[in-house]
Amino acid sequence: MALTIKIEGLKELQKSFSKSPEMTKRIMGEAMDLSVMRIKNTAKSKAPVDTGRLRNSIKDKVKFAIRDITGVVNADVKYAPWVEFGRRSGKAPPASALRTWARKRGINEFALAKAIARKGVKAQPFMQPAIRQNEAIIGKIFESGLSALVKNLAK
Repeated sequence: MALTIKIEGLKELQKSFSKSPEMTKRIMGEAMDLSVMRIKNTAKSKAPVDTGRLRNSIKDKVKFAIRDITGVVNADVKYAPWVEFGRRSGKAPPASALRTWARKRGINEFALAKAIARKGVKAQPFMQPAIRQNEAIIGKIFESGLSALVKNLAK
């Protein structure tokens, strides 16, 4: 799921921004930091918890390049996509991937893999709802950042 932020009057802004790239980087970087932190915190609160491994794997990062700033929030465990999007019935997952979880609950991992192949797994979205929940406030964060930038550049 993507979040799109539209900046109107970009050509005029770019001319002003080029006069002060460090200020632009700082102010827009702060807006991006706040934005990804909000999404990360919301995703953590919405992530289902068993061992806490999924929740603890949710990280945010802001990358600065010459012409852009990119914010990334991701869950860095292999099974995160199956939690977020679920899994259709079909091919069974490897029993070894289910072993620890199944044994902790007294379930045979081979039977569990077979059941997943037959029924699939229901999605438990946490990242997409976090993005949707924060979309409006992130727009305001960037709007405020642009406003501050324009005021500073006008001085």
